[in-house]
Amino acid sequence: AMEAFLKAFQLDDSNQIAEDGMKRLAAASGREQQVASVLLIAVAGNDALVAGRVSDAVGLLGAYTDRVVRSAVASVQAEVGALQRDAKSKQESIDILKHEVVALQASSTAAIASFAGVREEVGA
Repeated sequence: AMEAFLKAFQLDDSNQIAEDGMKRLAAASGREQQVASVLLIAVAGNDALVAGRVSDAVGLLGAYTDRVVRSAVASVQAEVGALQRDAKSKQESIDILKHEVVALQASSTAAIASFAGVREEVGA
């Protein structure tokens, strides 16, 4: 369907049905850049210089968008890595505290048992 809309629009850039169809299918077909180029070239008319500049501008905008997206992805990945390292460190601290609590409980139990034994000896 996209090919038919593109061809129809290129033959007659006043064909609103073709234009609407191209725009509607652009994202679904992954051809946003192509549709944008076709629309901008239609604005340029038959002027080859303007059409070339429009095509170059769309290409540059696409490259810029790719760079921004790659940068954002790298930034998010770095942040996720930092959060994962922080979570691991906190988990290690929690594990140490758990061991300390278990040791404290064992020590407390032993002290209470010892106290109870002393109490019995004293005759309380």
